[in-house]
Amino acid sequence: MKGNLDKLKPCILEVAKKLEAYLGTEVTVTSGYRDPAKNMAVGGVKGSAHTLGYAVDIACTDSATRFKIVAWALAHGITRVGVAKTFVHMDTSPTHPQSVLWLY
Repeated sequence: MKGNLDKLKPCILEVAKKLEAYLGTEVTVTSGYRDPAKNMAVGGVKGSAHTLGYAVDIACTDSATRFKIVAWALAHGITRVGVAKTFVHMDTSPTHPQSVLWLY
């Protein structure tokens, strides 16, 4: 796994490692922990799971892999998923609304 891994909670790191094993290829975390100032600078929402260390954005640019990531996440209890053209967001925040799927 490569990318922005500093200050991530162990639970989301474990999710990313398991996803990587499932896909059979190295995944790239394009966004992990963000301090609140950086989060606002990149257009993140106030109180984002990224600012708590519970979120990862996994690089993905093709629909087949995007589908595999989302299906895997849902099958493994990840109930907070966002889908964008170039990444899939997953987080394990215990304080944010659960059972949500959004588009960017």
